[in-house]
Amino acid sequence: GGPSVEHDVSIKTGSNVVDRLDRKRFSVLPVRINRDSSWQLAGEPWDGEEPFCPKKCFSKAPTLQAGTAVTILKSRKVKVVFIAMHGPFGEDGTLQGLLEASSLPYTGSGVAASALGINKINTKAVLRYHDIPIAEDVVVGGPGAPLTALVVDEIEQKLGYPCVVKAPCLGSSFGVVIAKEQDGLVEAIRGCGSDYEAVLVERYLKGTELTCGVITGRTRGETQALPVTEIVPKTAEFFDFEAKYTPGATDEITPARIPDEVAKKIQELTCRVFHAVGCDGMARVDFFWADEKLYVIEINTIPGLTETSLLPQQAAAVG
Repeated sequence: GGPSVEHDVSIKTGSNVVDRLDRKRFSVLPVRINRDSSWQLAGEPWDGEEPFCPKKCFSKAPTLQAGTAVTILKSRKVKVVFIAMHGPFGEDGTLQGLLEASSLPYTGSGVAASALGINKINTKAVLRYHDIPIAEDVVVGGPGAPLTALVVDEIEQKLGYPCVVKAPCLGSSFGVVIAKEQDGLVEAIRGCGSDYEAVLVERYLKGTELTCGVITGRTRGETQALPVTEIVPKTAEFFDFEAKYTPGATDEITPARIPDEVAKKIQELTCRVFHAVGCDGMARVDFFWADEKLYVIEINTIPGLTETSLLPQQAAAVG
């Protein structure tokens, strides 16, 4: 769950994880964080005999403050927290910090990597330092950097139209707008940012959209890049929310229909991005292959794990 706009997607991811965890190895206690940031704990572990139903599971569960909920989890001797929450609070290091302060082990990346990975602007700064190919961009707004005619002119001269406007800390394709002319650009920037948050404007890339998952092994530092998936939205202009989460709206082809050397390069870059950001556990890195060049678009430190999500498809492809 969680308080962000990705609440519903997180419920789908969490429900799928609850259903898929091996009941011979794990006793699974579902926890939901509501949109108002209150917590709910299942009274008993979900037995796994029927598909997980959040409404049924939490119908009689009291709402708790975070500190109380964590205290109860510790009293119930929870061994590890599987974080299945996308977006701010769940994916940005906030929840990770709370769990670390409470001495509760958790899956996935730590506080610093989570905070870095969720911010597209800061991630690109790190990738640029490591000479990892990224799309050309202009950062707009934020404290002391108002949107002016000079900034608009810089975008038009450097990137041209169309260009892609992104809120830096949202996922699931929330806060992504393709601007095709000046009025649309200004409206998109004002809609994606605020007086305190910068906005990322990128060159529009026309080519093949690709993505590659990565998981770590039992030995810390050992990483395995999964097969590359090709993403082909059937009707959407890009891989937006509806294309991602509507069954049948997108062709997702694993392995991707690209040359072997391009697939190997993507897998190599995926591991490089993973280590540059400082990730652990699992992640997914998104790419564009345009004009015979590869561009890293972003990293997802808690990739979707729904029934239509990409990393599970890639993991299944290698057993």
